[in-house]
Amino acid sequence: MPKVSVIIPAYNCEAYIGQAIQSVLDQSHRDLEIIVVDDGSSDNTLQALAPYLERIQLLRQNNSGVAMARNAGLRAARGELLAFLDADDWWEPQRISMQLAALELFPHAGMVFSDFAVADQTGKILMSRGIRWKYGSLGDAHATPWMKLYSDSISIKWGGSGPTQTEVTAYYGHILPWLFRGNFINTCTVMMKCETLEQVGEFDQTLQTEEDYDYWLRMAQNGSCIYVDSPLVTFRLSPGQLTRPATTERVARNILVVIQRTGAVMSSHLDPQEIISRLAQLNLRLGIIVLRAGRASEARSFLKTSLHYRPRRGMTWMLYMFTFLPAQVFTAILR
Repeated sequence: MPKVSVIIPAYNCEAYIGQAIQSVLDQSHRDLEIIVVDDGSSDNTLQALAPYLERIQLLRQNNSGVAMARNAGLRAARGELLAFLDADDWWEPQRISMQLAALELFPHAGMVFSDFAVADQTGKILMSRGIRWKYGSLGDAHATPWMKLYSDSISIKWGGSGPTQTEVTAYYGHILPWLFRGNFINTCTVMMKCETLEQVGEFDQTLQTEEDYDYWLRMAQNGSCIYVDSPLVTFRLSPGQLTRPATTERVARNILVVIQRTGAVMSSHLDPQEIISRLAQLNLRLGIIVLRAGRASEARSFLKTSLHYRPRRGMTWMLYMFTFLPAQVFTAILR
């Protein structure tokens, strides 16, 4: 039985999949199995996988989305621990070893994740630490220090001895209240115990996006997490990946579904005012997105729901009134 099963969903990633797999093969910890799930690729992904077929387990399925691909990998996994990697990202060589060290220090944790670097499409590093940039829920480093999120921390010594040795801090605790305010876990940095999978179940295949956020919230309800404050993964940013209007709306809708469900199921674990505030915020956000798209009637519904939760928000009332304006006036204001 391998120590760690690595699950890599792959869809039309011929240009990057080799680098992703090689970064797993180059890990300082070697007791791994690699499961690649081809999600119905129509490019040359399978040809790109050919040099690695003796080192990986290849599963194939019709194009069904990343949640179903990850679930297929989870069902095939034999390891004590489960780690995730997307086909266009890559790991640092010490990723698994450092996270294993953190789990030894905090053996009751069900999951460990880390910071990550951000690269452009060519692989050029844009920033060495991306967690606060990508996840606005963390806010300013001084306003949201890690110790405010976690109950305990410890230093992991790394990189030999003497002047070459560095210390990385691992933080431990229950993070559900903070995670409810917004996701801050990059899936490709996650390693979790098999017993966590048995408790939480699989990824929700009905969600088009945010299936990972939904999973981390369910996990955080059931156990504690470790955060390793070091960029152990590089996240490749595709052009327009975070800013396309259709993507923005789809993500916002799925976050709302996840938060509505979480607030209902985990109300005993959360502050009621936090639930109200989050639902008001998300409905306002969706109202603005839909309003900008010119769908006034639909925007009115989201804004009305936001006002139900937070009836004294002046800006929400102003936007709500905009939705009753004649189309030409409304368009002119938007312009």
